[in-house]
Amino acid sequence: MIGSLKQILAGIKDLWGRLNPNQRVVASVVLTAVLVGLIFLTSLLRHVNYEVLYSGLDPKETGAVVGALEKNKIPYVLSAGGSTIKVPSKHIHEARIKVAGEGLPHTGVVGYEIFDKSNFGVTDFVQNINYRRALEGELTRTIQQLDEVQAARVHIVLPKAALFRENQSPPTASIMLKLHPGASLNGRQIQGITHLVASSVEGLSPSNITVIDYEGNLLSDGIGREPVAALTATQLELQQQVDSYLERKAQSLLDQVLGPQKSIVRVTANLNFQQIEKTIEQYDPDGTVVRSEQRISQGSTEGGQGENIITNYEIDKTLEHIVENTGNIDKLSIALIVDPIVTDKG
Repeated sequence: MIGSLKQILAGIKDLWGRLNPNQRVVASVVLTAVLVGLIFLTSLLRHVNYEVLYSGLDPKETGAVVGALEKNKIPYVLSAGGSTIKVPSKHIHEARIKVAGEGLPHTGVVGYEIFDKSNFGVTDFVQNINYRRALEGELTRTIQQLDEVQAARVHIVLPKAALFRENQSPPTASIMLKLHPGASLNGRQIQGITHLVASSVEGLSPSNITVIDYEGNLLSDGIGREPVAALTATQLELQQQVDSYLERKAQSLLDQVLGPQKSIVRVTANLNFQQIEKTIEQYDPDGTVVRSEQRISQGSTEGGQGENIITNYEIDKTLEHIVENTGNIDKLSIALIVDPIVTDKG
């Protein structure tokens, strides 16, 4: 075996020695392209799509589920600090069956797989409970796909159907989110979560959804409610966008003049969110406009005919309705720090 390898290497060395410089360059390029292609193909073949098997597990449950997966030789990966277990897509159904056979998990999120087993003999009440649990579990899994969310809980209240529509109570929902350290959700993301849940439950309005974090802070204040109530969150988000945009523009200009990383600039814009509507009614005393004109024709016995014209005038009037835009910049506060070495040279 070793002798054959030496012969192959000697043949390659001899062939390389007989090539001129141009041929060696071409051979190197071809060899490099082949190696890159092989590496890319290998990585493509080894790429595996993972799906969430269970999420929101405590460490004890995670250890038990991992033990069941290793026992059945099913590959897995852990995420969200070990509270979420993912398996390759092709093993997802096998993993659920194998893990369920071990009586696990006890506290994991259950989705529509709750209907995988036979439901013969199950009452409508239990079936409705299972449907609600499955819906809550699937929504929890979807929300936990957000990068900022470490864990989530979704609770849905589906009232019983009333005999008359006017007596029907609307469904409600509450969402509890645990974010990764240092992470935060902006108003649009929270609004997206509420609309996601509202669109998944028949008759559920975003205004009947409450979102809080694990510390009990209300995150959904104003989301899906009246525009006046939601204005504060929208104002804050617009304020941050304007500040960031102006900072980037100013920092780019300073970097061109002073050099990269030689200065720091911070911009705070005071925005005017007051919405003003004006109705202006103007009169021009010098201009008159014909409002109406009446012509009356009269005949006589002698064969003559007369005409009487009545004309009504009014003063020229202009009516203007103006709605001024909100979010205009009233004041800018700028803080600038410059490297002392740059100022000394100047």
